[in-house]
Amino acid sequence: MDAHKNHTLTLKAVGGGPATSWAATTDVLRDVLAFEAALRVALAGEPRNIRFTYKDEHADIGGHTEGKHQ
Repeated sequence: MDAHKNHTLTLKAVGGGPATSWAATTDVLRDVLAFEAALRVALAGEPRNIRFTYKDEHADIGGHTEGKHQ
């Protein structure tokens, strides 16, 4: 996968009320062990940009994962 390519994912609410979490399923990240993401949201009508980094903590030294992630 191109390390600098942008992809748009649609998040869906999982759960309800104050315990709601957000999830997306994609093949784009299937074998990716680490990535950076930018999330644009509106909270109470105010636009916010949130950035985060994901790293598969279960990857061994050879880069293989013990389990799959979504």
